[in-house]
Amino acid sequence: WYPFELFDRRRPGQAIEASLRQIWYGPSRHQPWLDLELLVPYYPDVDKPLESETFPSLRIGQDSSPWGPTELRGIWNPGVRQGMLRGIRASSNLRYRWDTDSVEEWYGTLSLAPQDNWRISLNRRLLNLPEDPDSAFKSLGYSVDWRINETFELRGGRTFSARGNSTTSTRYGLVYYGHGFAFEFYTSRNDFTGESRYGVNIMPCFLVERFRNEPESPSLANRLEY
Repeated sequence: WYPFELFDRRRPGQAIEASLRQIWYGPSRHQPWLDLELLVPYYPDVDKPLESETFPSLRIGQDSSPWGPTELRGIWNPGVRQGMLRGIRASSNLRYRWDTDSVEEWYGTLSLAPQDNWRISLNRRLLNLPEDPDSAFKSLGYSVDWRINETFELRGGRTFSARGNSTTSTRYGLVYYGHGFAFEFYTSRNDFTGESRYGVNIMPCFLVERFRNEPESPSLANRLEY
């Protein structure tokens, strides 16, 4: 396959992606209780590395080497077996660089659902870029989701800076579940700059339910920086 850019032009460069994924299912269960995936890109021509959203590619300013950054993604969902671990979910993404022999980025989330209509999540993120030491940071955050009924859901969250230039921010949202689509009306505030934002997100309902049942932290290769 060939990746294309925004204007439907074929992207230059070459890359070979090696990946290994292992999924564990419990007896008579349709959802996995553990999902691990390892992704490693290889660039045949280091002068023209291919940039793609499907695997962990190089960031801007990074020197290319034959082996690109390695990413390990994992989802632990013991709640599928019910019992005392019901409602517990955890996910983690780790990005490792071979050229610097260091962890470049790590993102982890732990969520608890004391009741079917409540979910509390804790997350931690670490970013370390040798090319730009000033951008390094550590952040902590939490979020709470309350499904009021079949139609409405309230969401709230806050992020704290633990080190570096990670921004402290607050976010609130109201989700309306229609017949085919879910609409989220949200507001967020950047405590460092004082900037406030308002917006609307739209997503098909079947995708919202899938993400709720099979939570997965955003890919480190694709997630937008904040």
